[in-house]
Amino acid sequence: MQAVRRRQRTAEDLLSGWQRVMLTTMGDGIGYASRTTLARAASGELSSHAGGTGARLPAHVDLPGMSGFTTVERVLKAFSKAHRHTLLVEMVHPVAVVGRTQRQRAEFMGVLPGTYIHRLRRIREALRDDGCR
Repeated sequence: MQAVRRRQRTAEDLLSGWQRVMLTTMGDGIGYASRTTLARAASGELSSHAGGTGARLPAHVDLPGMSGFTTVERVLKAFSKAHRHTLLVEMVHPVAVVGRTQRQRAEFMGVLPGTYIHRLRRIREALRDDGCR
């Protein structure tokens, strides 16, 4: 009998899930309050996998990419707010506002392009080290 190989999630898979949930929950800039189910899931209070401890995610929160979202949120907590803002500019904010190139996005944020790229690289490295298990 052959063992079934489970595809390892890459940093890009996790970021894609995070992006999908962020676009869903921040549609009109509303976001979510700190005690909502999404916030509790991001902080690790809730578990949606079988055999996990803690409460399960309600069915209405089972959005595609929720697993990636919680992993990315957990990793982002180790970084500064500037890193979170960089990731939001890169993946969530409208291109018409922040620009198409990383140089334009860095200018939008008021940082050097090297700083912008370094922040994204550090987030992806942290996701590879921590989140892709």
